[in-house]
Amino acid sequence: MLKSLLTFVLAAFVALGSSAATTWWLSSRSAEAKVEESQKITQKKTRPITVPMLGNGQVNGYVIAQFGYAASEDALKKLQVQPEPFILDEGFRMIYEDDKRDFHSFRKTNLAALTTELRTRVARRLKSDAIQDLVIVDFNYVSKDLVLK
Repeated sequence: MLKSLLTFVLAAFVALGSSAATTWWLSSRSAEAKVEESQKITQKKTRPITVPMLGNGQVNGYVIAQFGYAASEDALKKLQVQPEPFILDEGFRMIYEDDKRDFHSFRKTNLAALTTELRTRVARRLKSDAIQDLVIVDFNYVSKDLVLK
């Protein structure tokens, strides 16, 4: 009789303990899910841009570039304007104004520095760090000789 009573009490404690642990675990998971929902990241691509490359007073070719970016949906909603025009404008300016890069005799370029600088310039113009990452989707040089053929 005493063994049966102890077994019953032990079973009741195990049942109550497992119920409490399950409730605690489920409530912590729902809190984590709410945090993850508020930090949804969206990825977008800009349209391609064509940047003329000038040299000796004439067009030598064109750089065709397309960028992609990742940003928090909440941060994008807080912006008063969309970031794409600013990314395209700053990208165009950086490529067009950079005399250090000779695209006609194309060689390796530090693309990480290009995207980092582009992201910094866009953040400065937007007055926001909404864009978390900026990548190069497409980057090509087309010589004027190939265009005219």
